[in-house]
Amino acid sequence: MKKYGLILFCLCWMWTTGAALANPNPSAQPAISIDGVIQPVSAAIIKGTTFVPLRPALETFGANVNYSPSTKEIRALMEHHEFVYKLGEATAVINGKTVEVSPAPFVRDGMTYIPLKLVSLAFDGNLLWDGAARKVIIRSPKNNLSNTDNQLKDALADPAQNPQLSRLLGPPAPISNNAGTIPGGSLYMDLQLAQKRLIITNLSNQTIDLSNCKLTVFGKKQAIYSFSDGFLVPAGQNLLISLSSGSGDIVWNIEPLLNNDRANRFLLTTARNEVILDREG
Repeated sequence: MKKYGLILFCLCWMWTTGAALANPNPSAQPAISIDGVIQPVSAAIIKGTTFVPLRPALETFGANVNYSPSTKEIRALMEHHEFVYKLGEATAVINGKTVEVSPAPFVRDGMTYIPLKLVSLAFDGNLLWDGAARKVIIRSPKNNLSNTDNQLKDALADPAQNPQLSRLLGPPAPISNNAGTIPGGSLYMDLQLAQKRLIITNLSNQTIDLSNCKLTVFGKKQAIYSFSDGFLVPAGQNLLISLSSGSGDIVWNIEPLLNNDRANRFLLTTARNEVILDREG
């Protein structure tokens, strides 16, 4: 299961080429969660690539999606984002730039399916994969944290502007976990207790596997959250964990356990208890 989940998502993330399978079984396809709400349509995995239905996904984001039967052109607009694709073409125009679309989108049951990565590329959606639950987790642009990520990357590019930043990165050295390796300094934990949330950002250029990792809080009492088998955070994406009953990619309601008058400690470790991140706040 561990190996299957990792291979599956990495393949879909690398824009694997290949023709569509005939009549895939919809009941076996992954669920789609957008901003914590399970959608009435499913994703489709075809020869290792994950596709999502374009109109339901982007309209949930707040985009205006139009299709011209005469030109077979799909145009999706949302604020400063624009996605234009003509059915059967090998390229699309995203925010004025021509990009390769591979594998090609396809139409099934009256809906156009596009490769999952285009959702992030065109509209700044944040993507995660829960292998155990067979669920694609998408956070819409209005709830994304990309601005925070960009600020962090700017600080990393000029460490002199933030000399304490290196203390907040982990793990201290590369750690093997599940079927892959977590590179040293590849993860950043941002603890925002006023908003009752914790954000883990993948700063590396590879997918990071958090299978069976443990997040422990030391507050008024100790509590542990265990990540499921096959939980993957792709390159450049972030994981939003709600520490209350609010919305998040993961809801871990430990608000009653948090200290209000002194620091709380959050420790992210592998299944073998090797420390990945250690943060107090």
